[in-house]
Amino acid sequence: MGSTQNRRYKRGEPHRDARLFIIVAEGQREDEYFRYFSKISRRLKIHIVPREKGRSSPNDFLRRVTNYLAKEFDTVLESKGEEKAPETYDYLWFVLDVDMWQRAQIDEIQHHCNNENKWSIAISNPCFEIWLHNHMAAITSDAMLTCKEFKHAISRFNNHEGYAVHRFASKINDAIERSRRDDQHPEHYYPEIRTTKVYLLAEKMAKFLGNGWTTQ
Repeated sequence: MGSTQNRRYKRGEPHRDARLFIIVAEGQREDEYFRYFSKISRRLKIHIVPREKGRSSPNDFLRRVTNYLAKEFDTVLESKGEEKAPETYDYLWFVLDVDMWQRAQIDEIQHHCNNENKWSIAISNPCFEIWLHNHMAAITSDAMLTCKEFKHAISRFNNHEGYAVHRFASKINDAIERSRRDDQHPEHYYPEIRTTKVYLLAEKMAKFLGNGWTTQ
């Protein structure tokens, strides 16, 4: 997929077999990354649950999701006097970082995911930049432990010009492969240091990219 890095994409009309992913994330970088894929594939739709500034406890996250689902998917729509079934979603993923949460809080979110058949969780340890790093190169330095170090590494991939989502997104298959290889305990939902479980979400998404990556 590296050859597509500098291409421009057009999405076209939604595909009749499109899948809707709802993403509940912590930061703008995550929002930008996942929303990008909704622009390039007719078979993939991404909805981002809005954040509330200063509210990041498990209860806050769950309340945001509950309110969002009630507003977007549980209301019967009416058009020309006829009732229409509301749109339904296929997957809901929490995308979390270890550096922002205590283990007990993450366990609480995971418990709710276990009780909802469409809900899942994808954690990066310590931060989302682990996932981004794996798009470009394997993580080989045991000295890299902090989010600051990983963010600095991300900037170097783009000649210190900052983060450009399209340069990373085009290498999603590389990121999946590297992240899966680094995951020594795939049966556990909580990742070891310098690893990420975001590849589990990306594998689901990648199934619906395919021919949707069209150029203009």
